[in-house]
Amino acid sequence: MKYSKYIQNNEHNFPLEWRSHLFPYKLLKKDINKITEDLETKNFNQLPSENAPESPLLNDSQILNTSDSNKSKKYPKTEPPNTFVESTPICELKDENGENLQAIVIDRDIIMEIKSQTLFFRQISKVLNEIETFEKDVENELFLKLEELSSDLLSVTSPFDKDLGTWRNIFSIYLDSTFFEKNNRKHLTIDWVNSANNAHKRFTKTVGKFKSPKSVSVYKSFDKINKVIILLAFMGQMNYTATRKIIKKHDRRTGIRTKENYLKTMLSRESGLTLALISQLFNQFVSILPMIEDYECPVCFSVLINPIRLRCLHLICSHCMLYSRLNGNHDCPLCRHQNALLDASNADIDQALKNMLKLYFPKEIRNRRNEISKIQNDEMIAAHGLNRYPKCTIM
Repeated sequence: MKYSKYIQNNEHNFPLEWRSHLFPYKLLKKDINKITEDLETKNFNQLPSENAPESPLLNDSQILNTSDSNKSKKYPKTEPPNTFVESTPICELKDENGENLQAIVIDRDIIMEIKSQTLFFRQISKVLNEIETFEKDVENELFLKLEELSSDLLSVTSPFDKDLGTWRNIFSIYLDSTFFEKNNRKHLTIDWVNSANNAHKRFTKTVGKFKSPKSVSVYKSFDKINKVIILLAFMGQMNYTATRKIIKKHDRRTGIRTKENYLKTMLSRESGLTLALISQLFNQFVSILPMIEDYECPVCFSVLINPIRLRCLHLICSHCMLYSRLNGNHDCPLCRHQNALLDASNADIDQALKNMLKLYFPKEIRNRRNEISKIQNDEMIAAHGLNRYPKCTIM
């Protein structure tokens, strides 16, 4: 499929006011044809042809015939006076074998201005500047909306709000999606745009029902911002690809190399602000609502119960600390700090963190406590020589 057709087929994805800022690939492709025609009609050599008119100076000049010796005139011979002038040499040059004299040829570029080509690049520069201005305006507006969204999310993600669990589920799904896979990424690619768009479609299907009308309103604003970010990244990729293709076509048709200079400039500014938007959205998610993955015990991988802060400042469950010491593990399970578990006690419980976890993760805390109680009951029954579970009838 030709790229002009690809742009035409995807125009409907953008709002009407955005479509005028798509790169005019089809129009500029016609300008390349005009440049090639001008190059073909341009006379490079400017050499006179056989039928070219003679110079008037040649027509008025007198013809001299050197072969007619009889008509030649004799002039009196004059000889210079025979005088001898002494000279003192300044220095004496030795006869040595040096390098052979060679002609120095300096390569020179032929500089030729073609009006149609000048207009072509002026048009490209104008279009790119207008696109960049438009993208910055849209992104600045999105930054302001993100600030408003941040304050709205704080009100609907309170630990006392009945939609807290639904919002946590939304954040967890979204943070694990392709949308935030931006590690070591310098610019967004069309593959990222397609993956983020597909992830967004799957994400909207998994969203639970809200109980509060305010949560519904906030979610609509949140969803709209994400759609605009994906569209902005998609538009940036389309414009970048269209510019790269039109410059490449120009270089191939005219034989004039301009691709490297243009693409370096474009890559330096392409997708930078869009990545900044994604980064700000990611940071707001992490700072607004605590995620359970950030408060998991490194031993049992469940939410921390009575979190004990070790000397190395790492956290561990009080239950896991006791079992690790009984099994002979005295060092920190993360950094291997020597005797970190052996020196810890219940006095090292982080009370502020414990209260925060109870507030934000009551269901997870309750489930983990039930698991620990079940383990302790099984150990107590086994210590009395009893078996809580019947033996296998086969074995």
